[in-house]
Amino acid sequence: MSGSTTTALTTAAANLFAGLVTLTEAIRATATDPAVQIRLLTELATYSPAEDPTYTAAACRRAALISLCRASSNYAPSSYQDAVSMRAQITSLLDSEIIIAADQGATATYNAFRALRFQVSNDLTTKAGSLPSIVVVTSPAPMPALVMAYRLYADASRADDLVARANPADPNFMPVSFEALAS
Repeated sequence: MSGSTTTALTTAAANLFAGLVTLTEAIRATATDPAVQIRLLTELATYSPAEDPTYTAAACRRAALISLCRASSNYAPSSYQDAVSMRAQITSLLDSEIIIAADQGATATYNAFRALRFQVSNDLTTKAGSLPSIVVVTSPAPMPALVMAYRLYADASRADDLVARANPADPNFMPVSFEALAS
């Protein structure tokens, strides 16, 4: 190949990737909740057809991973366990792509995704450190969410969170065992 052909191919590949990032960012923008953004982009980040000699699938996955990592920076985990779970989910996706990049000999991509993995892991670890853990709450009999919130936190205004976590048929009769924030 001549130098001008190689340059044209490199420019076309860069333009394709820029378009893919624009597309994944548009997908991310369709949802305001970062958790929904992450769910949507996870589907794209795992795209892997049986054969892909042109590396188009890898470019799609990588663009989705970049947008997914941007979404994770806005994600507000509700508990320590939530942050740790999200960190494991995203770093696993990044690890898979890092291995693919290494197998393809794509050193720059490999290094970029290793750095991105470190940033995402560090961000979610930092968020996890300031969050309460989830504990199992048990009571001898069903009782109102307001009473449970006051007993657990000395704050009846937190009843809505208990109801959201336990999902009772009636908030006046909370289950005798459910998960709630420790503090």
